[in-house]
Amino acid sequence: MTDWRTILRPVWGFIVLQPVMLGWFYLFSEDWVADYQSLGWPLQVIGTVWLIPCYAYYEKYWDRKSL
Repeated sequence: MTDWRTILRPVWGFIVLQPVMLGWFYLFSEDWVADYQSLGWPLQVIGTVWLIPCYAYYEKYWDRKSL
């Protein structure tokens, strides 16, 4: 069964990385709002969804390694 930590870690990462992403697009983009909405937001959502199974695998790997 999937532990809640496995799902909450990437979601927490999504939340705390928002200021970094917004700052990046603000500093290095002509139209930072449009670029963030078209590239930054989908990239963060895809990354968050991708990290959920990665964390599940990581938790299982380290649980076996500690035995």
